[in-house]
Parts: sequence; structure tokens; C-alpha cells
Amino acid sequence: MQTLHAIFGLAWKDWQRFVRQPFLLVVSLVMPLVFIFFYAIIVPSSATNPVAVALESDDTPALDFVETLRSIHSEEG
Repeated sequence: MQTLHAIFGLAWKDWQRFVRQPFLLVVSLVMPLVFIFFYAIIVPSSATNPVAVALESDDTPALDFVETLRSIHSEEG
């Protein structure tokens, strides 16, 4: 019960601060949205860029490397 009292106390303190300084509420909501927006732009573009490989050998390790590059995919992209 004491933990809930402390949580509500902190929430009340933050709410009072937001009421006194509305700019803090704007910053608290806008900044995470800006970061989410940038993350949404960067991740798909970085996950789908093509890669060129100059294969100058028919050795097994070289072919395995190229096959590994073909099979790599991003879960986020």
C-alpha cells in the first residue's frame, strides 16, 4: 500500500508541475514523437540498402559469404 501511495504522490507532483508549466507537457509528448518519427525513417531505409560484392573467386568460403549476405534480413525493416 505504501508503494501505491508513493506512486500516486509522484504522479500528483508531476501533474502539478505540468499545470504550472504547460511547456513541460508539450515537451514530454512532442519529443518522444519526434524520436519515433526519425526512427521510423532511418530503420527501413538502412535495412533495405543493396550491397554489391565483387566475387573474384569460386572458393567455398567466398560462396558461403555471398550466400550469407543474401540470407541476411532485418526484423525491424
